[in-house]
Amino acid sequence: MGLAARCALILCLFMLTGGCSLAGRPPAASHGVVPVASPQDDVPRAGQVSAGTAAAVPVGSFVQGDGSLIAPSDVVRRLAGADYILVGESHTSPCDHRMQARLLRLLTDAGLRPVVGLEMLPTATNPALWRLSAGSLGIDALPDAVDWRTNWGYDFALYRPVFEVIASAGLPVRGLNLPAGLARKAGREGLEGLPPAERALIPSVVMPPSEGQRATLEEVFREHMTMREMRKPGGATSATGAASSTGIPSGTAATAGMPTETVQAVAPAAPEQTMPEAMRRAFDSFMLVQSVWDATMAYEAVRARIDIGGPVYILAGGGHVEYGWGIARRLRGFDPTARIVLVHPWRGDGPPDPAQADIFFRCDAAPPRLGLAFTFDDGRVRIAEVLPGSPAATAGFLPGDVVQTAGGRTVDSPKVLHEAGSAAAASGASIVFTVLRDGASHTITVPGRAGAKP
Repeated sequence: MGLAARCALILCLFMLTGGCSLAGRPPAASHGVVPVASPQDDVPRAGQVSAGTAAAVPVGSFVQGDGSLIAPSDVVRRLAGADYILVGESHTSPCDHRMQARLLRLLTDAGLRPVVGLEMLPTATNPALWRLSAGSLGIDALPDAVDWRTNWGYDFALYRPVFEVIASAGLPVRGLNLPAGLARKAGREGLEGLPPAERALIPSVVMPPSEGQRATLEEVFREHMTMREMRKPGGATSATGAASSTGIPSGTAATAGMPTETVQAVAPAAPEQTMPEAMRRAFDSFMLVQSVWDATMAYEAVRARIDIGGPVYILAGGGHVEYGWGIARRLRGFDPTARIVLVHPWRGDGPPDPAQADIFFRCDAAPPRLGLAFTFDDGRVRIAEVLPGSPAATAGFLPGDVVQTAGGRTVDSPKVLHEAGSAAAASGASIVFTVLRDGASHTITVPGRAGAKP
């Protein structure tokens, strides 16, 4: 794996909203999906897509795992036989959301009425979502009705194409997720540390990650720590210091106070003791957050299928979809005979990996604006990582900084940060930020560069 891919992996690991595409080793098991029919005459065959020809595949095309183009009609035919359709995304990619909306429209045009399940919203927002489906709530009123900024934070305009299809077709729709911050709280305090009312919102069974996923993420975690220590003045510091500055919940171990059977459900029975204890606690906490998130979305998707019927069309970050590691793994636990199809963005940067998904749609990767990865929790945007050599690194951003203002605007959501970067990129102007670091405010200026990408 190249340096750029590993850097992307490392950044994604710490975006605990779970929206990243975590490429890694595929599991041995297949997805258990419906076989696809032969491509029809309305689309040419691409044959095997090589690294040299991948860029020639048009954006918006559907591609199979073997690299051949697949007609939209065949995509619909394949999805029509599924009980659950998992469609991955990069949360900030307009192309990804347009393709999700297009695919949903193809299904409705074929007479299918899937239940749309959303990672972006908690189950408490379902009454408002039902009003959207019934036509009694307009799309413009939806963000306030579901408190989009608090529950998700990414620009609602990116997701508008999907909601337009839902509203126009009157499709049933469900929020699949937990209240904002609850998964991270579970990671900090353990499942048994939650108040009963909060614990009741999480499935009683939280399946652990697969060994393949855990091994891959642990490798990335170690690489991230090594890179952090190498960038610190004077070289390596204590493991405790490194773990506490990652942006991953630390302190109380993820498994503290939990019964033995629950501990076994969130960590290997005999983990290798090669990771420092503080780092191990942080990593186990992160894995518990991911497992709680995936289990809840899968459980609510199964409930939607029981209540309304299928298929269930689930929109979620790529890390919850690819390789069948996240939601699909939990779906098989709750609904063992279910037929699942994975659909995922493909960036055209090499042949698609057939283990990553069953069907791909071509969308180019959005270029980074400043070179920042961040988390959003409790109304604060905190820097999780700074890409080496990026404008943000040159300007002086550090992991752990809490962004207070950007371009004179208070940063109370990722949307503000996104808009400030876009405006500056369009005008070539500098951006002035204030950040909270070690209890004090600091001013950071990112110089404008004519022609720079947003």
